[in-house]
Amino acid sequence: MKITPEELKEKVINHAKYLKQDGGERLNLTNADLTDAYLRHANLRHADLFNADLRYADLRYADLFNANLSNAYLRHANLRHANLTDANLTNADLTDADLFNANLSNAYLTDADLPQTVKIEKLFTKIQSAIKSGGRLNMGQWHSCKTTHCMAGWVTSLAGETGRVMERLLGTPWAATLIILESCPYLEGKVPDFHSSNEEGMKFINECVDKEKLIMKGES
Repeated sequence: MKITPEELKEKVINHAKYLKQDGGERLNLTNADLTDAYLRHANLRHADLFNADLRYADLRYADLFNANLSNAYLRHANLRHANLTDANLTNADLTDADLFNANLSNAYLTDADLPQTVKIEKLFTKIQSAIKSGGRLNMGQWHSCKTTHCMAGWVTSLAGETGRVMERLLGTPWAATLIILESCPYLEGKVPDFHSSNEEGMKFINECVDKEKLIMKGES
């Protein structure tokens, strides 16, 4: 079912009224075709997006959070290439969602239901060590050779064959996101910015290393 921009805008406005208990109607976009949809800053709390096709959708700063765990339902949603920069996906059910090459930079995924992934102990300490040992951080390119990667590329590379398989199936950003969230609970569900500059990327890596050192010190 294809939703026109005008229909979508009206539905989002009615959903906002519903959330304020001012009439309106809960947003139900089950099985909807929302390819290329403009949903930037949209309040999608409690919305039902089951099996929605959100390929290439602009969901920057969208709010999909619900403290009661019945948040916007994204299970099976097609979010390929969607822009979810800074989106609030706290508690979202993403176990079977298709997020191939979706941009999740700075998104919040605290307590979200995510697919199973691999855990790497002291992940950013290992990334920093690899860079210091002759590797290079190039935030403008996922992989340019065996020793030069962006942050996401370093994450999937350090995961070995599992990381390579995840990358083929999920795309580099989503694969790296899953590994980071599993490996770095101190980030509290916050996804790093995979499109930052080399300087900002290295700064983030160093900050994570400092946090990992504190954790290891507390455990010793």
